[in-house]
Amino acid sequence: MSPLSPRQEQDTKRALLDAREEAVRASQSPSWDTPRRRHSFLRWLLILTVLAAAYLFLARPPWFITPPPPPESYEVAEASLRIAVWQTAMRVRAFQQEEGRLPQTLAEAGAPQYRGVEYNVMGEGEFSIRASSDRLDVTYRSKDNLEAFLGNSLTVVAHRGGGH
Repeated sequence: MSPLSPRQEQDTKRALLDAREEAVRASQSPSWDTPRRRHSFLRWLLILTVLAAAYLFLARPPWFITPPPPPESYEVAEASLRIAVWQTAMRVRAFQQEEGRLPQTLAEAGAPQYRGVEYNVMGEGEFSIRASSDRLDVTYRSKDNLEAFLGNSLTVVAHRGGGH
């Protein structure tokens, strides 16, 4: 092997240095990270996402969709109506104590507005509250004992999910 001239030696060093820099650059930028490949990857990712969403929407697999809760039992439905009437009657009685008269409407008493709840003034400080649903109805009259009307409704509703 013949010795290299200083110029050849410097060219060789420069070539080795350039090759090293190119290798470092290539290792820092993966081959898949080219703009074209990145674009293709994102396109496929979008297509797969749309297909997965369409499957979930159309097929509604049971492992993904939460089923509706079971219908309320008759006992829970009745207890719920009784609680609504009880709350309303408590508000009417509080209004009567504060104002010395019965309210003309539940809104005047500041009572919660429940669907299916009706209030009637029956005369001389007496009233009735009726609550109805598609399956049943309950009526409270002001001369009846409110606590007896409520009964164990709070317990029934509290344990409706099976927890005790």
